[in-house]
Amino acid sequence: MGGLYDEGLLHQSIHEAEILLQRFRQHPLYTEMNTALERQHEVPFLGASSQGNVEWGFMDCLYRTQAGWTLVDFKTDELRNRLALAAAQEMYTPQIIRYRRAVEEWMGIVPRTIMCFLNVEKMIEVIEVN
Repeated sequence: MGGLYDEGLLHQSIHEAEILLQRFRQHPLYTEMNTALERQHEVPFLGASSQGNVEWGFMDCLYRTQAGWTLVDFKTDELRNRLALAAAQEMYTPQIIRYRRAVEEWMGIVPRTIMCFLNVEKMIEVIEVN
């Protein structure tokens, strides 16, 4: 059993999540996702790592607009400068590339692939992964 047991920490976590959500609602990506023709959240993922291990998890969001499909992976890390953002981007890129490959195998399409960092110097940073 896990989770937050301290009521103060629980309220602080909820407050921080509300701030991130409010910040995201101001971003154009929110509008694009919210008006998508089709949108799926927490899409199950099952794949193999580069070491051959089976990995599983959930892709945050996969949505379709007139322009095609987009895969978004949200990150809530508090990143206080551009150097921290670059390190986080390097750390998370292999994960989202595995997700993109899974979408390619599953749907036969190559989605636009985005990492959305919700807390970079108290702003949102959207990075397209090629």
